[in-house]
Amino acid sequence: MTAANEINYDWSDGFAGPRRTVGRSIDLSIIVSNACQETVVAVRTTAVSCCEVYLPTAFSPNGDGVNDVYRPALGRSGCRSFDAYTLRVYDRWGGLVFLSDGLTLGWDGEVNGRPATGGVFTVVVGYFDGVGTVERAGVVNVLR
Repeated sequence: MTAANEINYDWSDGFAGPRRTVGRSIDLSIIVSNACQETVVAVRTTAVSCCEVYLPTAFSPNGDGVNDVYRPALGRSGCRSFDAYTLRVYDRWGGLVFLSDGLTLGWDGEVNGRPATGGVFTVVVGYFDGVGTVERAGVVNVLR
């Protein structure tokens, strides 16, 4: 038997409790009840990534200390879950010229140990942002 002032929370996925954190998009319902009444509430959550990655469109690996290394940039600080990061750079024929699996390691503009000629390269960034796997592509101009 339930006491009149005791409130029960029964979620459709088996969770019990009034508060919860959901890290993905999901449709749920919750039954809130006590000895006198019962209320059913439908809940729809939409997960939105807070981890944006921006792809610069040019860099100048000329040794002057300014924009010498190509790195995608995180749009917001405080991203709690950012994992499985990869950066791939391809030449105009689709050949892989650079691969990195860490945010701190960027492309120095070299291809096979030599400075790349100026021009356009394709960049592809992949990562898990806490909500899902994201893959973004763009181009970068190497300015010499």
